[in-house]
Amino acid sequence: MIPLIRRIVVNARARHRLVLRKQDELLSLRAGAGQEEARERILGITRRLRQQLKGYIGELEELGCFLRDAETGVIECYGELNCDIVYFTWMPGQETFQSWHPLDQSYVNRQPLPGVELPKAREAAE
Repeated sequence: MIPLIRRIVVNARARHRLVLRKQDELLSLRAGAGQEEARERILGITRRLRQQLKGYIGELEELGCFLRDAETGVIECYGELNCDIVYFTWMPGQETFQSWHPLDQSYVNRQPLPGVELPKAREAAE
């Protein structure tokens, strides 16, 4: 399942970055004559990109996963650990779900799954 998740996340992150770029383009347009056409064109592109992003999010949800951070590509899904329902967490670059965190906490509080050693923050950033 990870190869499929990875492909969807790559596409979702790309669309997210494009949406951000288009929003920056909109903000950089100056008010005035001739800008309305450019504004409408960029808005149309942005709407299509957002719809595509929603589609990728929907594909992940059909797999039982949630895109928690479109910038980094963090994915979570429900799991059971020590008789508790938790979120298992996957990030691009990982071969499997490697960490977990309680439902009432953020993925930044994740802990390694039993038998998994997570890379230190510095190693993960490289």
